[in-house]
Amino acid sequence: MPDRERARHGQIGPSSGPAEDRRGVEIVLETLWRQAAFAGETPADAFYARCDEEVNVPELVAAGRIRVEFGFALRVPGDFVRMAVEQPSGDLIVYAD
Repeated sequence: MPDRERARHGQIGPSSGPAEDRRGVEIVLETLWRQAAFAGETPADAFYARCDEEVNVPELVAAGRIRVEFGFALRVPGDFVRMAVEQPSGDLIVYAD
């Protein structure tokens, strides 16, 4: 099954690395944006995904984990609900800010 089709069904799959994990989350968010699930005229206004050194602190990397932080705008473009998911555990983090 192609990546876009797997993502549409929530099957991002095992981690292939930070860039691939970030892209998998972006595909899911873009699919939802195209279905009008988020506020915003452009993808940048509607959602974001990050998987950089700031998100993946040395302790996570040393433990063999990868974190992708993402956000999406439900009502106001650019006003993001922030979350993160970690691989390989699949832990979901919801930020309270």
